[in-house]
Amino acid sequence: TFLLVVQTLVAAALVAVILMQRSEGGGLGVGGSSAGLMTARGQTALYDAVELGLKQVAQGHQPRKVLIIISDGEDNRSRTNFRNLRRMAQENDATIYAIGIQDFAPLHGYGKFILEELADLSGGAAFFPSDAEGTNEAFDRIAVALRQQYSIGYVPTSFPANGQTDGKLRRIKLKVDGS
Repeated sequence: TFLLVVQTLVAAALVAVILMQRSEGGGLGVGGSSAGLMTARGQTALYDAVELGLKQVAQGHQPRKVLIIISDGEDNRSRTNFRNLRRMAQENDATIYAIGIQDFAPLHGYGKFILEELADLSGGAAFFPSDAEGTNEAFDRIAVALRQQYSIGYVPTSFPANGQTDGKLRRIKLKVDGS
């Protein structure tokens, strides 16, 4: 039952990301490649779409926040730039998972880097399936990862009484006792 709920949530996130990317000027087609996968076409404002997705996810009331990006990673129409998006992904509580789609050639270059970077910054993962079975496997791996995650809270020792923080990122070390 839990797996069914997670898969439903993943499917809902998938639909949200596809609709969001289409609304930002991008185009996704289903079944357009020789492998029957989604293909990218047209102008894509990927950075704007991910920025919007992170803002929407941040407004959610659930403690676990996940954004799934389905894209070739290429951006040619956004108003925001990758440096700002990278900072936003670091500061946001959302975990980003990326599924790289490809047309006729394997995904490479800058688009692949973008998807991997956003996923790595947020503690997620990027997948680059070459066929429909690989896409299903990627979603299965995301569902398993979501089931096995823990949430850990952190409050700095010098937390001001007025609640205003300096906004700086801090490096913490987590030790897990194996017993």
